[in-house]
Amino acid sequence: MLLSSPATTSGGLAGASAAVTAALAALRELSHDALSAVLGAEGLEAAIEDLAARVPLSVDVRLPAAEPQLPLTVQTAAYSAVAAAIDNLLAHGYTDQAGVSAVVNDQELRVTVFTGGPIGGCVSDWQLADVADHVGALSGSLRLTETPATGITMSVTLPCGS
Repeated sequence: MLLSSPATTSGGLAGASAAVTAALAALRELSHDALSAVLGAEGLEAAIEDLAARVPLSVDVRLPAAEPQLPLTVQTAAYSAVAAAIDNLLAHGYTDQAGVSAVVNDQELRVTVFTGGPIGGCVSDWQLADVADHVGALSGSLRLTETPATGITMSVTLPCGS
């Protein structure tokens, strides 16, 4: 016995899809506001250390202890890139450990996420289009490499001042 017609089911699915899309947009806005508050109040190092503490992955964070005041847009792009890399490592089950390092000078911030050893998987599966767009909008660059000996390395370089 058919309880609803295909047209009714299709309309219900479209409505549910629209509701999910709206909820995700609201969640992204809320998380962006919270992210900006953490970065603005405590800086990039604290935000990345907090992220590392919340994921089921051993993450070695090595960032400059006394980072200079970086523009919030640069910190946000760097944090988003690190979060996306860790998310991809978790999503694809490549490894149970990773590292995050950064070098900053007057001209640029370079953040690197690496596995530090061989992994099973392929970086072509990584979802980084949003990160690449965000980094590109700031005239930065994203580089993703994979070698059998060293694993996966993602480097993001962002201009950060004069």
